[in-house]
Amino acid sequence: MQKKRMLFDVNISGDWIGGIYYVRNIVFQMVNSPDIMERCVPVIVCSDDYYGLFKEFSGCAEIITYTKGSKIGRLKAVMKGIRKSDWIYRYSRYKFDPLNLLEKKAIYWIPDFQEIHYPEFFPAEEVEKRKEVSKRIAASGRPLVLSSEDSYRDFSENYDKNRKGRYIVHFVSAIEQELAAVTEEKCRETLEKYNLTGKRFVLVANQFWQHKNHMVVFRAIAELYKKNKESDILFVFTGAKKDYRNEEYFDNLMKIVEENHIENLVSLLGFIDRTEQLSLMKCSEYIIQPSLFEGWGTVVEDAKVLDKTILLSDIPIHREQKSGKCILFEAVNPSDLACRIEEESKKQHNDSMDRGIADMKSRAREYAESMKEMIEDLSK
Repeated sequence: MQKKRMLFDVNISGDWIGGIYYVRNIVFQMVNSPDIMERCVPVIVCSDDYYGLFKEFSGCAEIITYTKGSKIGRLKAVMKGIRKSDWIYRYSRYKFDPLNLLEKKAIYWIPDFQEIHYPEFFPAEEVEKRKEVSKRIAASGRPLVLSSEDSYRDFSENYDKNRKGRYIVHFVSAIEQELAAVTEEKCRETLEKYNLTGKRFVLVANQFWQHKNHMVVFRAIAELYKKNKESDILFVFTGAKKDYRNEEYFDNLMKIVEENHIENLVSLLGFIDRTEQLSLMKCSEYIIQPSLFEGWGTVVEDAKVLDKTILLSDIPIHREQKSGKCILFEAVNPSDLACRIEEESKKQHNDSMDRGIADMKSRAREYAESMKEMIEDLSK
């Protein structure tokens, strides 16, 4: 049986680094499934600055690179990938792309439907664009990948409840290679760099986008400070400090900090190196993920691999995704989060990265079954 080829075009613009890691995680699940690799070879097109994220797959996937910023180089690389491939994954219609010429090869992926639940978080024209894209995908008849049961329900209720060819493909955080760099020395250097040596801290690792719901964390910190001004817990935040959809969001968060005099309890690091972020995750007491909406959250998957306790907002996707070390709190209730923080800050947390990595690999094999089913269906 001749192997098929599936193209992954790593061309996700803007600040959504999670989209890049999504592609890596899906390819990881493919190459770790013997059944899939018997049938299908991944073909990855990426700029040279992202090659490092995919080079571990070079023995079992084909990687085509181009010079970052070169439009002609990108076009040539994409067209080469298209010629080699039977299917194109992560197909997009947000703007002109050479992939639009080849819908018959498309495998669509929609990460989530946030615009349906929180249209106020987007410019009106973006809401309409997203909905139009989803309508066109629904009408295309091409395979559709959704990352969760929650997204599956949203698609069914808003676009087409009878559509065939839908596949729920969860993903893990394939970060074992990156964790190899998270040595004791690296952790020590990172803690020193951000003035965290010897400090107990909790980590919130999200871009400062409105749907990430940092507001509930800052208000919970303010409540805790009023009760106990001697607390030794520091709250560390990583992530870009700008939301193009709401320019005032970060400033509004800072007003909460200033008005409640909690500057000494908060450390804002901005967008940091991935290895540093993982080092801080590893060294943290626990992690808080307060989002109002997610598709299938990478932060939660990172925490699972690191075997960290995580305080998790009680929303449908988190109830679906949570592990035994996840503790739910009411997403818009600072008092409830403050109680959970108090409880967890009194506990001793025992993390085992080896256990987390073993669990990740096991789930990767499990999650790959849906991808295997799709490939079988497409091959018929």
